[in-house]
Parts: sequence; C-alpha cells; structure tokens
Amino acid sequence: MRYLMELVHTAARRLSRQSGFSLMVVGVLALGLTIAISMFSVLRAVVLESLPYAHADRVVVLSSTNTKKTATGLLTPAELHALQGDDRHFEAVANYEWGGATVLAAGERPREFTVGLVSANFFRVLSPSPLLGRAITAADVAQEAPVIVLSHARWMREFDGDRAVIGRTLALAEGNAEVIGVMPPEFQFPDSDVGGWIPLRPGKLPTPDSPLYANARFVSSIALLKAGVSAEAAEVASIARFAQVRLAHSQSDEGWRPVLVSAFDDLLGETQQTMWACFALSLLVLVIACANAGLALQARLLARSREHAVLLALGAHRAYLLQVMIMELLLLSLAAAALALLMTQLLTEALGWMLADALPRGDGIAINWTVVAVSVSLAVCSVLIASLLGARLREQPNDALRGGRNAVSSRSAWLKFGPTIGIALSTVALVAACSLALSTWSLNAVAPGFRTQDVQVLQLFRDGGRDEWRRFAPAVHAALKGEPGLEAAAYTTAAPLSAIGRFEIDAQVAGRASVEPYQALMRGVSPGYRGLLDVPLKSGRDFLDSDRADVEKVAIINEALARVSFGSTSPLGEQLMLPLGSGARVAYTVVGVMADHRNRGPRAPVQPEIWLPFDQAPWVGVSFLARNTLPARDVQGMLERAVAAVAPEEAATRQFSLADDLHAETQLTELLAKILVAFGVCALLLAGLGVYVLTTLVERARISEFGLRIAVGARPSSLARRLIREALSLTGLGFLVGAGAAVLVLQLLRSQLFGIGAAPLSSYLLTGITLMVAVALSTALPALRVARLDAMRALHARLE
Repeated sequence: MRYLMELVHTAARRLSRQSGFSLMVVGVLALGLTIAISMFSVLRAVVLESLPYAHADRVVVLSSTNTKKTATGLLTPAELHALQGDDRHFEAVANYEWGGATVLAAGERPREFTVGLVSANFFRVLSPSPLLGRAITAADVAQEAPVIVLSHARWMREFDGDRAVIGRTLALAEGNAEVIGVMPPEFQFPDSDVGGWIPLRPGKLPTPDSPLYANARFVSSIALLKAGVSAEAAEVASIARFAQVRLAHSQSDEGWRPVLVSAFDDLLGETQQTMWACFALSLLVLVIACANAGLALQARLLARSREHAVLLALGAHRAYLLQVMIMELLLLSLAAAALALLMTQLLTEALGWMLADALPRGDGIAINWTVVAVSVSLAVCSVLIASLLGARLREQPNDALRGGRNAVSSRSAWLKFGPTIGIALSTVALVAACSLALSTWSLNAVAPGFRTQDVQVLQLFRDGGRDEWRRFAPAVHAALKGEPGLEAAAYTTAAPLSAIGRFEIDAQVAGRASVEPYQALMRGVSPGYRGLLDVPLKSGRDFLDSDRADVEKVAIINEALARVSFGSTSPLGEQLMLPLGSGARVAYTVVGVMADHRNRGPRAPVQPEIWLPFDQAPWVGVSFLARNTLPARDVQGMLERAVAAVAPEEAATRQFSLADDLHAETQLTELLAKILVAFGVCALLLAGLGVYVLTTLVERARISEFGLRIAVGARPSSLARRLIREALSLTGLGFLVGAGAAVLVLQLLRSQLFGIGAAPLSSYLLTGITLMVAVALSTALPALRVARLDAMRALHARLE
C-alpha cells in the first residue's frame, strides 16, 4: 500500500508540474465522453428500449398502399372486418379513433383532454400491464359501459396520483365515467397526447349499405400476430382478403394492398436510422478525442525522452518509470470520467428538454444506471486507447539523447496517422452537419401555400350527431365574429397540417366507369375559411352561407386534382361522385378551383384535395380559426369565450397557432442540425488541436535540422511554407477518406434530408473549405516560429 501511495504521489506531482498538459488531456477526453454518453442516453430512450407491450414483437399496425396511385392510406371498414375474420394469422385485430373528453370539476372551468376510442380487442392486442386496475374488455364495449382507463399523466392531473382511484368516477360532459384502470407512464399509444381510453360504440363504423364502408380509408387499426406467424405471411394472406372485399362490393382492382408494419417501426420509422447516425457521429468525436489525447501523450513522452534517458542511464528501472506512467494515466482517466459524468448530466437534461416533443419517446431521455455503466466503460476504453496510442516507453538512452529526427522516427507513422484520421472523422461530422443545416434551410424556404402567421386555432370534439354539429359550429362562429378587433374567423373539420379530422377518399367523375387514380384529402370548411388562410381562388366561386345541407352539394378542388381528373378542360360544373352518405355515391358539383397548397407539411408533395361546405360534411371534430395581429393569448381568449357562450360545458382539446404547427414539421430536422453542427464544431476543434500538436512536435523535433538548412542558405519562410504544405496534404488525404465515409452516414440521415439531393456537393464544398481554414490556422503559430527561426539559435539547440 505504501508503494502504491508513493506511485500516486509521484504521478500526481509530475502531472501538477505540467498542469496545462494535464488539463488539456482531461478536457479533451471529457468532451468526447460527454458527447458520446449523452447521445447514448438519447439512443437508449428512443430506440433501444422495447415497447411496453406484453408481445411487442408481434404487434403490427395495419394500413394500405396503392401500387397504381402511389398513395398510402388507412383501412376501410370492410377491409377491417375482413381481417378480423382471419384467425389463422391474427390473434386479435382492433381499431381506434381519436376523441375528446371534457372534465367538469366544481369551481373550475371545463377542460378537455384527448382520448382514444377503442374497440373490444384494443387492449388484448397490446396487452399492457396496468399500473392500477384493469383494461377495457369486450364486455365494456358491448354494454357501452361508461368507463375510462386513464393515462399516468391524466391520473396525476385529475386525482393527484391517488392509488385508491379505481372505482371512483370522473365527471365528464358526456356523463360520469368510472375509472377502471391506470396505465404506466411509458404506455402512450397511439400518442403521448392521449389522456385516457374509453370504449368505442359498436355501431360507430359505417354499415355495409354505405359507400363509406368499402371506399373511405379512415380506420386506424392494429393487430396481434399469432405466435410463429411473420408479418410477411400475414400480409400475403391479407391480400386475398382484400380481393374478397372487392368482389363482395363489385369493385375493380384499384391497386390497394395491405401493409403490416411492426408497432416499433411504425412509431419510429426512419428515425431509428437517424438516431444511430447521430450516435455514430458522437462516437467519431470521441475517437478524435482519444486520438488527440494519445497524440498529446506521445508529444509529452517525446518531450521528456531526455529526462527518461538520463534516469535510465543513472540506473532507474524501466518498470518503475512505466508504473508511474500508468498511474498518471489512471489519474487522468478518473478525472476525465468524473468531469464527463458531470457534464453529461447537464447535456442530457438539455437534450431531453429539446427533444421531448420532437422525438417519439423523447420524454424518456434521462440518465439511468445503464447510461452510467456505459459511461464508465467508455471512459476506461477511451483512456486505454489513448494510452496505447501515445504512452509507450521504448526509448533507448542513446537515441533519446541524440534527439532530432531520430527521436520521432519510430513514431512518425502514428504521428501522421492520428491527425489524418482526426481530419477524416471531422469531415464525416461536418458533412452531416452541413447537410442537415442546408436541409433545414430548404425546408424553411418551402412556402406552404396558405397563411400561418397570426392564425390561432382551437380544436375540440363535440358529441351530439350531425344536427348538433351543424348548430354548434355556426353558433360559435357567430359569437367569435362579435369579438372586437378580430380580423377574420372560420371553422373546419380539420385544421391545416392536422391529422385529426383529415379524411382521404377516392373520387369518381360522373359518367366515368372507374374511380380516379388518387386519394384526395377531404375536409369540410365554412364560408370565409379560404379567405382567412389567403389561399388564392383560381376560378369559380367560394362557398356561400346558402350552401346548406338541403341544397345542391358543391365542392372546391385544388389545381392538382383538376389537372389529374380534367386536364386542360375547366372542371367548373363537373360532378365528382364521392363515397359519402348511405346507399350510392353522392354527386358534388365543382364550383371552384383553388391554388395548390401543402396541407400535409413542407416535406409532402401537393396532394389532390377536396373542400366541402361544413354544413354538407360535418364531423365530431371541429377546429375554429381566428386571425388577428393581437397577442396570441388574447386571440385564444376570444376563441374560448366564443365556445363558452354557446356551450359552457365544452372545452378545447388543443389550442395552437398555425405558425407553431408549421414549425413543428421541421422541428426535428432543425434540432438535429443544431446538435450535429455542435458535434461538427467539436470535431473540428479537436482535429485542429491534433494538427497543431503534430506541427508543433515536428517543428520542435526538427529545429536543429531547420538550423542546418538555414545555415547552408535555405530561407526560413520556405521552411514554414513546407510545414504548412505537409499539414494541408494530411488534410487533403483525411478529407478524401472522410468524404467517402460520409456517404454512409448520409444514408442513415436520409429521412431528415430535404431538397439537397442524394449527393449534397455543397456540404462537401463547405466542409473542405472549413477544414482548410482550420488547418491553416492550426499551423500558423508553429510556421511563424519557423519563419522567425535564427540559424545560430537552432544550431546551438542541436549542440545542447
């Protein structure tokens, strides 16, 4: 023990004598560790954690795709019914809808939260483990029982986490609901906004006598595969059942095919690859940090080579010197690990705050024991790598005492290899960062085609049926228009960019035998809706107050639909047969053509779209829009007062601005761009540091050689330029290697790239220029010392 303490004391004393070096190594390693560990905490929460379902690997999300229309959609009620009959491949098939529940609490204003309306097999498919109570059963659905299963967040909000909540009632505008269960915080299907689940009425879906039954794709469905059945096998079997649906309803093959995607892939999609790419880039920063730490250790060892040589010549044991060096590395590693854990806590909290709303399961980003274990492992590995790269005691006394080029000849390959790899890895990080930054710029440059500034939205669900929806929405609109200072107001079944209330239907031009080759977005809107959003009317007229349910059915279509269905012929006066109502398709006369706009966000192409008068196509979900330059809080207050004036018991499910919703479409790309730019800057600084250390080491090791060259007539400035050229040549080699590797990383990031092409040449160009500037700055000081070198001083250094 005494010997060990002596080693610790000696190592600490030696490190303290070179405090600048020690702080640099600790800081470099801690920076790399912090970035890598923090990104691992994000990867763990978003990608590595399994879904909170009993049979998560067998849960699939059902949807459809069209090979002829290059379109995607949900299921029709008929297709859902067909798949529910497949007991060979599916253990259970369920469907759900979005809804809202309004809480009525004594002494408080009504407040609404989002609920999932779920069918009998919903919880059988997912089989979660309730935190309290039980899940909704088939008996609850059949009896239309007034029960509710609460999310963890809503349980805390309404009952303050009372574990005796089971059996108590929650006062809702629709009637009291008995709380039968509480879900754990990690259960958030289909979205984290859902505050509870209530039974879906058995008769909610259209019946076989309605065109909606076989034509409208609005049914959200999930299924549990049988044990041993693959999603591919179930998908093939479902194709035949889709064909049976077409045959039963005398439909031609329009190209619709079933798609079965695992619940995990449906939730994350290509976000998985994006997160792996970000984690890989964080590891690149860590590798650069290790390489630079190793280079610094190597430079320090060379600087102390004469000291070691003298000690060895005087009889010191090589083993003792090696033990002291190992203890120095141990102390450096402990300091780096401690600093990294402290910085990781802060950075992880910041990432969690930034990504909570932008990433699926982003609210689970936090430090836990798994992250701590990975942190310690990475710290040990990092110091070990740095040690192997830099801390080697192989000098022979005579070689060390001779100095000059001989002192670095045995390590010249590594000394050049380390900074080159650092430049290559920096290139990968910078190309990815530049690509995402350019993608963000391209996304923000895409005009949505409708006004978003100064537009506030209040979204709610109103029960009562079509007659109540037709009464309620205009009444709130009238109350809203009475607010002083309001510029414009309107209402719709689905606000722009919102998935709630947005239906996709096929359309058939009157007189044609088959449906058109597209799925059109459909929404019901009030008069004035188009004008509020500043969507240009290309031809025809807008909706009028006289476009009521009991008069001729009319529609406004966008230019994309007009081009596909009518070509250069004017669509005004033409009729579209839509699968709405009961019995045969309903004819809607086209009275207007509006400009194309992106109702599904800037990434999605313009889709054919149909607007119908709200009175002719009402829905349970209603969104009220108000435009004003007043502060958003004041405008939202206007919306709330208008709803309260008509229905005091009603409350908003969600209130937001269109500008914020549009920003949410690009939020993840913007955040990832900022994160990767930070990674790229760190990688660039570390790579520049490596080049500086190498150049300084070469400059000091070759000072006597430079003195001889100057003495025989060489110009110091030419030697300085040569030093810079050598550094730039290493940069060029590293850039070429990194550019090739960056292609692989960009493939993982492709879901976040937009508008810059498969090979973003501008990203490579910016990266190359940035690296050249950084390396030139890194070599400037050593080159300046060489340019000012005095021959006599250099020769004197050779003779010392």
